[in-house]
Amino acid sequence: MFIATTPTLKFELPIETSTIAAGYITIAQKGRSIIDKPLSEWTCSEKTVSVRLTQKETMQLQPNTNVEIQMRIRLADGTALASKIFSLTAERVLKDGEI
Repeated sequence: MFIATTPTLKFELPIETSTIAAGYITIAQKGRSIIDKPLSEWTCSEKTVSVRLTQKETMQLQPNTNVEIQMRIRLADGTALASKIFSLTAERVLKDGEI
């Protein structure tokens, strides 16, 4: 993931997204949450969840540093679930700032 860009994160789920009552996608660095995207900011379709990050959000990430991403949800029946934690690197860009 490059900082100062607008990546879309996509999750393929084993359940229908219509059963999700609440949820967050959290992006962390160095054990600290940097970005939280609530269910209201997700695009849900059948068994797929997508969320787009803004330039301003990705500019909060430290370049050349590990990024962790996790989804947590609560289903309509009260069941709480979490995805595995995905790891990647926040890549730097040569021209910083929003364009």
